[in-house]
Amino acid sequence: MRITSLGFAVLLALASGVASSAGTISATLPLDTGTSHLDASLTLNGHTIASAAIGFKGGFFSADIEQTGSGPPALSLSNVSGQVDASDFLIHTLLGNLSAKGLSLSAGPSAGPFPTDGADPAQVNLAGLTVSLDEGTIGVGNFSIANFAKSPLHFTLPTTFATLNDTILSLQIPVDVSASKNVNILKHQATLAVTITGSINFAGSIEVPEPSSFALAGLGTSLLLAAGRRRARRR
Repeated sequence: MRITSLGFAVLLALASGVASSAGTISATLPLDTGTSHLDASLTLNGHTIASAAIGFKGGFFSADIEQTGSGPPALSLSNVSGQVDASDFLIHTLLGNLSAKGLSLSAGPSAGPFPTDGADPAQVNLAGLTVSLDEGTIGVGNFSIANFAKSPLHFTLPTTFATLNDTILSLQIPVDVSASKNVNILKHQATLAVTITGSINFAGSIEVPEPSSFALAGLGTSLLLAAGRRRARRR
């Protein structure tokens, strides 16, 4: 499911004069690698036993954006999908460093919809969006401890409020997740916990049209299709 360089050009159907339907545009936003970053830590009884700083080298977020109200930013996201590729990084542990290479997260596809709250910038809850860690390895030297292409990890986003700027398309997804588990180590109970914080951001350079522009784009597309059919019949 990898895409070379992930095709990080902003693709917008409206830009080529095509709208999937009146009031809806399709957009693909590239990952903002300069501002996207995660910090991860693994603790045992509150003491850090592993940590990592994670940067990214590319990614995208794709969705159909529907104008659902009389004026922006009453938007709804549907047909959501995405992918982010992490840069290679080290996992620091008490026993030495592990290397993480080629890790890739994919999101969706999910039909949605994921409605916004009508504010500007808008808040959209991505809860329920499926995410998979389905590429890359963690290991020591040439020895692989985990190969996620062979054994992917799948999970579902909990309540996650992303910020959608619908003037110049951009999406900021904050990450603040933690989980813990009681484990038995040498007949002693201990608490193992993982925490991941940071932000994954996607930024475009396309303005979302006003509601009237949505409608005009749909009308223009219909007129072009009708004209094409008339020319075909004359032949």
